Amino acid sequence: MPKAVEGGYRLVHDAGLLWSAFEHLRHKHGLPGALEIPMESFTRAVEIVLKDSERRDGAGFRPDAALWNVAVRNCGYIQSRQALSAELMTGID
Repeated sequence: MPKAVEGGYRLVHDAGLLWSAFEHLRHKHGLPGALEIPMESFTRAVEIVLKDSERRDGAGFRPDAALWNVAVRNCGYIQSRQALSAELMTGID
């Protein structure tokens, strides 16, 4: 997104949107414990947003909350957390 970056956009501006998207999804699926975001899920969500955004790049472009939500839903976060929970539960005797 070279034009958006040239216009002042930085990924750090969307840190709150990204965190909120993960929190919302975690709560929606009733995942236990504190919010932990695996690096693979985090980077995949960012990758999804960047790839989708490159088509709409412009000086004033900013990814919106809906795009971050879609990216988090599709990054594999829930699947990885559920797999980890299942693995931990099978190890308890």
